[in-house]
Amino acid sequence: VIIPNEHEVSILGGIEHLLECGVGTVNVTRGAAGITLSLSNGDLVDLPAIPVDVVDTTGAGDAFCGNFAARLAAAHDEESAARWAIGAGALAVTVAGAVPSLPHHDAVVELLAG
Repeated sequence: VIIPNEHEVSILGGIEHLLECGVGTVNVTRGAAGITLSLSNGDLVDLPAIPVDVVDTTGAGDAFCGNFAARLAAAHDEESAARWAIGAGALAVTVAGAVPSLPHHDAVVELLAG
């Protein structure tokens, strides 16, 4: 799994290039535009961001990556793991600072329940 942002993925040659090089999953984070997720079956899925009032983007990528990895480790499929991670990233930008912004499980559940 690799999780570059839009700028980084272009430097690395694009999603297709990374997949051809053997990367199994590519998640391209696009900030307020959401993410593009490459599934193990080769499909690309665009998932929207969750609109929130942004306070500080510090830690949003860490919240996304950590939660995505944790959900995969807990045997969730790529798409549901990504949706959960989007929620965690959305919550992270609503609080200032990297560590204080990392959301708790219950907060992500509440956000996704909508």
